[in-house]
Amino acid sequence: MNPSPQIPLNAPFNEAQRLWLNGYIAGLISQANSESNLSESSNNKIKQRIPIVFASQSGNSQSLAEQFGEQLEKSDFESPVFGAEDYENFDLTKEEFLLIISSTWGDGDPPDNAVDFWNHINSENHPRLEKLQYSVLGLGDKNYLHFCAMGEKFDKRLEELGAKRLTPRGECDVDYEETAEDWFNGVLKKLDTSIKKETTKANTDGYSKKNPFPAKVILNKNLNEQESQKQTHHVEFDLSGSNLSYEAGDVLGIYPTNDPELINELITNLNFDPDELVDDKKLKETLLNDYDIRNLTKDFVLAWFDKSSSEALGQIINNSSLEEYVEGREIIDLVVDYPVSFSEPKQFLSLLRKLSPRLYSISSSPNANIDEVHITVAKVSYESHGRSRNGVCSAYLADRCNKNDTANVFLQSSKHFKLPQDSSIPIIMVGPGTGIAPFRAFLQEREFLKPFGKNWLFFGNPHEGTDFLYKQELMAFKNKGILSKLSTAWSRDQENKIYVQDVMAQEGKEIWNWLNEGAYFYVCGDAKYMAKDVDNCLHKIIDDHGKVNSESYIKSMKKEKRYQRDVY
Repeated sequence: MNPSPQIPLNAPFNEAQRLWLNGYIAGLISQANSESNLSESSNNKIKQRIPIVFASQSGNSQSLAEQFGEQLEKSDFESPVFGAEDYENFDLTKEEFLLIISSTWGDGDPPDNAVDFWNHINSENHPRLEKLQYSVLGLGDKNYLHFCAMGEKFDKRLEELGAKRLTPRGECDVDYEETAEDWFNGVLKKLDTSIKKETTKANTDGYSKKNPFPAKVILNKNLNEQESQKQTHHVEFDLSGSNLSYEAGDVLGIYPTNDPELINELITNLNFDPDELVDDKKLKETLLNDYDIRNLTKDFVLAWFDKSSSEALGQIINNSSLEEYVEGREIIDLVVDYPVSFSEPKQFLSLLRKLSPRLYSISSSPNANIDEVHITVAKVSYESHGRSRNGVCSAYLADRCNKNDTANVFLQSSKHFKLPQDSSIPIIMVGPGTGIAPFRAFLQEREFLKPFGKNWLFFGNPHEGTDFLYKQELMAFKNKGILSKLSTAWSRDQENKIYVQDVMAQEGKEIWNWLNEGAYFYVCGDAKYMAKDVDNCLHKIIDDHGKVNSESYIKSMKKEKRYQRDVY
């Protein structure tokens, strides 16, 4: 081995010395780069990608997807969360794993944000997905015929395409949190991992669905005139001290209490003592706050039959007329018609579901109503099978939630129903009845966000004289120029019924002009009839006045978030 040449520090380098020095420095750099790459490789190992797709109407599926995605990220997975409407941003043929969380809408249909995604994967020419492993969580309500139908459809379709089921499908009722956690833990177990949970100090001010805020009622007034057939309440709550915040378009969750008269009737027919303690709480108080004592499900009827052994009830079940029996009836009907004797109240309580919160579109802007949140609620009242019935939460709010009382509330974001970020963009709002709620919030917000674009509201109800909700406020918005156009439809003020879609058709040319200017189009209210009729009318307006294909135009509007619906 030849010794290294001695290099004088103060002498110019000759050719040999220069060559040796260049090689020596290059070696040092190469060694440093190699060590750096090894370190970087060990620190940045490739994470397993597990995307989550949510199909959501009210926001529950989205909240779960975001929650589970965050937990997977903490456990060193790459877990992007996509709304189903963004299906073009991911390619299932290239994914190894997929989690889908889906609610069900209407007659077993996908939520608004998932219609195109469902049509895409359900198409005959969709590529095979043999390398994909998946699991589906369905959200639903057992009160409805098509319980978790979309979860079942997504599950079945992915299997048809050759994908392998990672874990069995989960199905959640309205009280969904625990079932959803069980499903997710099953996914984690299959992935052979455990969640890294951060230890956090309990915060009693962290108000949420699990820890609702006791909000004081500031105002509760009926918006209809005395002669009206309807009863629509404007209710204002004080959020002072809650640290809760919301945006126009969000929803308020409310935990109701049950009707005391119904509780008394149940206790009497079941021969219970109202003051008997159940888990250190009086039975009457437990029934008031904790359990759903109204909604009758098929599962409850079957469980009741096991307890009663009633031949008459057995005939109803065996004759496949169970669905017909459940329709329009409640738990009290079963208790009265087919008596059961329980040795203790806990046996009866074990058959009941937990009392779930109800969600209402917020009718106030947080910028115009500091530390307040407002809702607009129509009291549900009807007759069926010889009994007067009332909505659980609407009757609670209308009849038993008075000024200075408190109600347990929480806020839920509706990311699918928001004003355009650019406040100069025109908007068209269609909201008959209580569908006006979020648009009152939108108008308040637009007034705050000066300068604002054009705003057009379509509103309808049975009679102008008795059912013109928020009339004074709307007229004030119009006088100030905040409400550019107000188009109304009073369905019972003339011989032929007129609805908002009929007025839309009359204004078709101008609606198209607004849409052509880039206007956002919003719908809020009844999904079964009104929203479908409005959608059909919008298609016809675009076909007739835009002279373009309405299907492709509306598809583009949805993709650009210019067509948004808050329907129920």
